[in-house]
Amino acid sequence: MLQLNHVRCQVAGNVLLNVDGFTASAGQMVGLLGPNGAGKSTLLKVISGDMDASGDIQLHGRALSEWPALARARHLGVLPQASQLSFPFTAQEVVALGLTPLTLSRQEGQKQVQQMMAQADCLGFADRSYPSLSGGERQRVQLARVLLQLSQAESTPLLLLDEPTSAQDLGQQHAILKLARKLAEEKGYGVMAVLHDLNQVLQYCHQGSLLVNGKIIASGAPEQLLTQQVIASHWHYQAERTVLSDGRVAML
Repeated sequence: MLQLNHVRCQVAGNVLLNVDGFTASAGQMVGLLGPNGAGKSTLLKVISGDMDASGDIQLHGRALSEWPALARARHLGVLPQASQLSFPFTAQEVVALGLTPLTLSRQEGQKQVQQMMAQADCLGFADRSYPSLSGGERQRVQLARVLLQLSQAESTPLLLLDEPTSAQDLGQQHAILKLARKLAEEKGYGVMAVLHDLNQVLQYCHQGSLLVNGKIIASGAPEQLLTQQVIASHWHYQAERTVLSDGRVAML
């Protein structure tokens, strides 16, 4: 679905990202792991086009640079860490921005807005001013917007999540990650998520990729990737590995 070859991002002489041979598959949720400053968010920004880079990035076998803007918007959606908006839009109006690349009637578009807000659990404050919302509420509004943007993709869409749970309480964290995994497994989405909670990666991600100093140094099933030695080496923490009653691995 997604392929990166010889991708290099450099700013003011500093190499922020140097990735070669990375792939992400449809129907899979990939957790991007690594210490602070490892290049996780930079990788998402390079894929989305928010940061310039050299090399080859392909989506469905076609260079992303060759995708028409509207088609690209229907197939590649990004939930950033934070989204500032100075206009006094309501939450519902912000979500409706996701209709821009779509061709829906007004009635169907409004129906889709409502459905995506319900899916992201933000319908309860649809008429509130977006600037008045908490960080977590804004994050869920933006998630609904992105889901709407991808809802009419002709091919399997790619969803990029940059710390999607950073502003959420515990219940909402798990609700968002359950939704992301469900989109991968039931609708075939490719999902890439920057996550700091290693147990969330173990619980929700099909694959993990470990970034260190702008390079992906290891990829694989999270329970195999996140060993005690790896955690000690890159997070400087002596974790204890345990197996829960349902068979899942957790790090304490």
